[in-house]
Amino acid sequence: MEAIKAIDKNKSLAPKLRFKGFKEDWNLLRLGELGSFKNGLNKDSSEFGHGSPFVNLMDVFGKSILMESNFGLVNATEKDLDTYNLRKGDVLFIRSSVKRTGVGEAILVAKDLPNTVYSGFLIRFRDNNKELDLNFKSYCFSNAPFRNELLSYATSSANTNINQESLAQIKLHYPTVAEQQKIASFLSAVDEKIQQLTRKKELLEQYKKGVMQQLFSGKLRFKDENGKAFPKWEEKLLGDLIEIGSSKRVLQEEWKEEGVPFLRTREIINLSNGVEFRTPIFISENLFIELKSKYGIPKSGDILATGVGTIGEIYIVKKSDRFYFKDGNVIWFKMNDGLNSNYISQLFKTRYIRKQLLDNASITTVATFTIDGAKKKK
Repeated sequence: MEAIKAIDKNKSLAPKLRFKGFKEDWNLLRLGELGSFKNGLNKDSSEFGHGSPFVNLMDVFGKSILMESNFGLVNATEKDLDTYNLRKGDVLFIRSSVKRTGVGEAILVAKDLPNTVYSGFLIRFRDNNKELDLNFKSYCFSNAPFRNELLSYATSSANTNINQESLAQIKLHYPTVAEQQKIASFLSAVDEKIQQLTRKKELLEQYKKGVMQQLFSGKLRFKDENGKAFPKWEEKLLGDLIEIGSSKRVLQEEWKEEGVPFLRTREIINLSNGVEFRTPIFISENLFIELKSKYGIPKSGDILATGVGTIGEIYIVKKSDRFYFKDGNVIWFKMNDGLNSNYISQLFKTRYIRKQLLDNASITTVATFTIDGAKKKK
């Protein structure tokens, strides 16, 4: 502890943002000074399927709290049960993971788990000095500074690994128990609100799917501003209503490292889903002007649809957009006043259109959605 504090003696250990009433500096200790570590239990495959509850890697991955669950079973001796037991307040770290982001993920054991042992893919941390509040532990091992330091100790071969010696060296910054409890209480309240909003979002999405099926099948209909029914629906081919095509071919040798963005399927999917991305391919300004002059470019309200791989993803072109796109990969719907772009975008999310896409897609190594196929969509 003294060695660590000596390093930081000119720097306050108090955070910039904290609750009122707390003035003490935070503590800074290595995990090995706060508690002890123990690698999990390894057994032959013949020992599994019977015996005592066994916490495995998948019981931990992606979770923050470990409660009683339908764990697997392993044949554990009395010595195993004594050595690899799990008590309320223990923390399990993932020792090895194929993905770098998975190694060192931590889960809090929220209650005593009698006669339960844990896998050799996990490392148990036990706070011997009881300086860490139970609920605070579920947050302090997942914050960015702690995770970044942990990953700096990780090693990679076939998998990414962390060992108990390395975990013992990681520094933990923590306040008094009273402040830990205040922080944990606040974060728990935020988590509860997130869960409520997530559930509300899930219910709204289910509701939307049901309503969409009703609306696009004509079973549920709106009325106009005078309360009168709208005219009966018509069924036509998309190609009979709007012009459908693609861009003019741009040769690979014309691709540039800067200039006007040149978009392919993956970039259209990102635009469709509102995901930020950096365009890897460009064309020159002169070529863009030439293509615009001779063949035109998508205007505001036009629709671009992905034609390769993930097919039928829709992006409505905005007034501020300035790009060109790859022929064959992306289909261009040149919209007119007869159809609403947002309506077409929603229509492409319905089972009615998705089924047509899948039924008519040319499937070789990847599915394709062609101009001719787009024209024949009902």
